[in-house]
Amino acid sequence: IMIHYDIFLIDINQFDIVEELLPGRFGTVKLVKKDDKNYIIRDFNQNRDIDKLVLREVEILYNLRNHPAICRFHGYSLHPFQMAFEYLPNGSLQNIFDNIKNGVAVPQWNGTMKSKTIFGLSCALHHLHNHNIIHCFLTPDCILFDEKNEPRLTDFIYSRHVDDTVNFTIRNHDKCPYYQAPEVQTNQYSKLVDN
Repeated sequence: IMIHYDIFLIDINQFDIVEELLPGRFGTVKLVKKDDKNYIIRDFNQNRDIDKLVLREVEILYNLRNHPAICRFHGYSLHPFQMAFEYLPNGSLQNIFDNIKNGVAVPQWNGTMKSKTIFGLSCALHHLHNHNIIHCFLTPDCILFDEKNEPRLTDFIYSRHVDDTVNFTIRNHDKCPYYQAPEVQTNQYSKLVDN
């Protein structure tokens, strides 16, 4: 499939910065506004390795667009290298886990929301795998919630296309050892153990 990346090119100057959020793994994250609608802009510290990962992420997001449990991609800019996504105001699953660990009440984290989270994540992963894509970095930080507490899978920078018959090595992510399948250590990685 020939992908015309230019359909996703955006003019970053059309967005007004509302606030700079926490720094991300590869740069900064900003809350921005355009036409009275909020978006998230991920700013990347450019280098050749990051550029390759980001272009692969654009290709993957192109293939995964329009799924209700996957964060909506709105486009990217080359100079500076930035990506725009839907704004998901209710934080991450990691925020919920941290609040519970610290004794902070999370009233919305009830049986219904837990079930919707499991179902939404399962549907998102099923959609990825049907497109021969694996996420490769599934952590509670990659599951965000919209204004109705519906889950969205995000952060596809390490994702890749795979063949059903191929096992391969992926990069060991030191920051999330609790969420890695044991197969990551044995180089027997496939869609069946996507983490």
